[in-house]
Amino acid sequence: MGADNQESSKVNSGYCPICEKETYFYEKGNWLRDEYLCLYCHSIPRERALVHVLNQFENNWRNLIIHESSPGGASADYLKNNCKSYTDSHFFPNINLGEYYNGVRCENLESLTFDSESIDIFITQDVFEHVMNPIEAFKEIERVLKIGGVHIFTVPIYTKLDKTVQRARIVNNEVEHILEPDYHGNPIDKNGSLVTYEYGLDITKFFSNAISTTIYLEKNRQLGLDGEFLHVLICRKN
Repeated sequence: MGADNQESSKVNSGYCPICEKETYFYEKGNWLRDEYLCLYCHSIPRERALVHVLNQFENNWRNLIIHESSPGGASADYLKNNCKSYTDSHFFPNINLGEYYNGVRCENLESLTFDSESIDIFITQDVFEHVMNPIEAFKEIERVLKIGGVHIFTVPIYTKLDKTVQRARIVNNEVEHILEPDYHGNPIDKNGSLVTYEYGLDITKFFSNAISTTIYLEKNRQLGLDGEFLHVLICRKN
């Protein structure tokens, strides 16, 4: 009986914000952040959290201009299929910014080629922990957002850290490791992405005064929202 109860706790019914229908969520493993999946679209919690927040704060998003940096997974497919003005980009070190490589636009968050005030919604999912100069990147996103536009993003926030920890930096055009190198998965690089920052509760110090910020956190297994690092940040350009 105990084993049956334990097994049943690993599966629950609910509504997937990405499938937009009733589904089952199941725990493929103990690391719920990457292993608590929707039966149909196989989305993970942070993807569902971002779409859920997008629907709450920008419910007209299907008719707006959206750009997503370094997309991947079920949420990116969902946005692309439902927004006619959705574009995306990756950073390719050896490609000129603004040009296309294998059909994908090359952009660097620290030096975007988009016109100022040209985008309604800018999306990044688990990208800023890999950015060398986050202050410059946030400024660039703010620049390309229209007045009233939003940057909606996910990033691991370590709530036990009062101050953000920098793990790597650029010195004389070379990467200098302040702490032992740590890499996360990268959809366009088998070697992964170097972690440059571990953000603490002071994350908003990186934003300008022209940005109003809401940090959203909800755990709700009926929406498949559970696990680690579920924060979604909504930064609106005033």
